[in-house]
Amino acid sequence: MSRAAAAEVRRAEVVSATMSLIAAEGPEALSMRKIANHAGCTIGLLNHWFLNKDDLIEAVLDAASSAAVLRVKVAMTKPDVKLKDIVLDFLSLDSKRQEELRISKWGFSHISSKRYMPL
Repeated sequence: MSRAAAAEVRRAEVVSATMSLIAAEGPEALSMRKIANHAGCTIGLLNHWFLNKDDLIEAVLDAASSAAVLRVKVAMTKPDVKLKDIVLDFLSLDSKRQEELRISKWGFSHISSKRYMPL
């Protein structure tokens, strides 16, 4: 794996770790130090990949919404797909989807208020 590819994989791991931290403790508990500890990296590495905490949160929101969109696109490629099946798949809330939904819900509130709000 190239150095750039490895860095992108690690960046995605940091985003995923941040997502799970938000889901577990809520966005009000976020700090760069806590994120770094949870992701197993340094604050310097976070600052290398993200301009600030808002930039990292934007990456988390993008990841959560992209995962949901991808699931719908994959469901739509199945033969004889029915809208009902897509909606049920989209709404079935396993732990990962609950996490994505919680983060997306908080993200919409964050974007509309321009401040961090509890979930």
